[in-house]
Amino acid sequence: MGKNLTENSLRREYHLIPVGEIAAPTDWNGRHFGHDPKTIRNLAESILTQGQLQPVIVRKNKETGEIALSAGFCRYLAIKLINEDKELSSHLNGEELFIKAIREDQSDADAFVLNLRENKDRKATSLIDDAYNHQRLRKEFGWTNIKIATEYHCTAVWVGQLSKLLKLSADIQKRVHSGEIPPSIAIQLADLSPEDQDDVIAQAEADGVSLKLDDVKDKIRESRANGDDGDNVARSLKQIRKYLESVKTDKKEDDSATSTLANDFLRFINGRIGEKGMENAWTRYRNSVCGK
Repeated sequence: MGKNLTENSLRREYHLIPVGEIAAPTDWNGRHFGHDPKTIRNLAESILTQGQLQPVIVRKNKETGEIALSAGFCRYLAIKLINEDKELSSHLNGEELFIKAIREDQSDADAFVLNLRENKDRKATSLIDDAYNHQRLRKEFGWTNIKIATEYHCTAVWVGQLSKLLKLSADIQKRVHSGEIPPSIAIQLADLSPEDQDDVIAQAEADGVSLKLDDVKDKIRESRANGDDGDNVARSLKQIRKYLESVKTDKKEDDSATSTLANDFLRFINGRIGEKGMENAWTRYRNSVCGK
C-alpha cells in the first residue's frame, strides 16, 4: 500500500504514489505519435516479474498543488495498464500497484527538457518526434536553433533541416516515423507541395520500387521549372533529354534526327564525346533537317 502524498515525503529518495494522483498530459511525453501499445504491454509484463526498476520523476504545481509527471511516461503508462487490464491485474491479488516516483522542483521548461533527455538517452524518439519537440522549444520556451543544437549535440543546420519535416503530410510523417521513408528523402520531399509529395510516392509504388532520392530531386526540379522562376533553375540531365526529345520539327520524318541530337548532346554533357564530336552532331542535324 502507498503512503499519503505529502510535501516532505515527496522529497525522499522515492515515494509510492497511486497512478491516478499523477497528471500525465500526453503532449508532454515528447512523442508526436504517442507510445507503441506493444512496447507498453511488454514493459508492463516486465514490471510484473521484475518490479519497477527506475522511479519516474514528478513535480508539484505550486499554484494548484497537482502532481505532474516530468519523465517516465512509458513506466507510468505500463503501471496504469497493469491496474486497468483484467489479465495483468489478476497478478495483483486485488491490490493496486503504486508507482515509484522521485520529486524534483522544476519549471515547465526544465521538466520538458528532462523528458527529452531521457528519451534521447533511450533512443526512444524518431526524427519526426524531434522536429515537433524542437518546434515546441522554439515556440513555448524561446529557444534558438543554436541552443537546440547544443542540447541535441548536432548542428544548427541539421535542426533547420529537421524543421522541414513538419511540412510533410500527416501520412508521410507517419511513414518517416516508422522508418519506411529515410530521413534524407523525407527532407527533400518537404520541398514539394503536398500534391507533388503524394505524386512522387504514388509513382514509386506504381512502379513497384522503393522511393529514391534522385526521383524526389527530379520532381523538385520539374516543379520549379514549371513555376514562375522556371527559366532560372538548374535542370537534371533527364529533364534536358526530355526537353530536347520534345522538340519537334515541322516534318514528321525529322523526329529521329532530333532524338539523335538529344542523345549526342547528353553524351557531350557526360563527357563521352568532345567538342569536335558535338560540332559534328550539330552538322549532321542541320543536314538532316535543313538539307545540305
